[in-house]
Amino acid sequence: MILIIAFKGTIAETVADRLKVDEKIIINSSESGIKSALQKIKELNPSKVLGMGMYSGRDTDMIRLELKCSSRFRNNGDNSKINIKSWLNDSKGIKSASGIGNSWCNKLSWEITNSFPDMPYSFLHIPKSFSSTQAADCIQVAIKGS
Repeated sequence: MILIIAFKGTIAETVADRLKVDEKIIINSSESGIKSALQKIKELNPSKVLGMGMYSGRDTDMIRLELKCSSRFRNNGDNSKINIKSWLNDSKGIKSASGIGNSWCNKLSWEITNSFPDMPYSFLHIPKSFSSTQAADCIQVAIKGS
């Protein structure tokens, strides 16, 4: 079973609605949102988890498959970095990256990676400028190829 976790009010939510997977949860960008995602993983014990968020920085030509996260959140913390052992790979429209930043996307990835170290987990940053159809098509192909 694949569980998708997407942030509410972003392109990630719209894309999640278009994907054909077993389970989805849409969360707020908040501590309670992160806690609800962790609880859902614990309850469902999925075989794979896919986190998705919106990206509006530089380098927005493709969806970013984030490969690192850190303990830093909102410029607080010691910035310890760990690798995300992604179950997805680069594919058409998706490229590897290691600049997840220090926002809610990073916080979600840090908490999942530390709380469930053996759980296959990937995080995708979807450019704000992408169409949800384009993004969903790229992601669905990547999921099928994994």
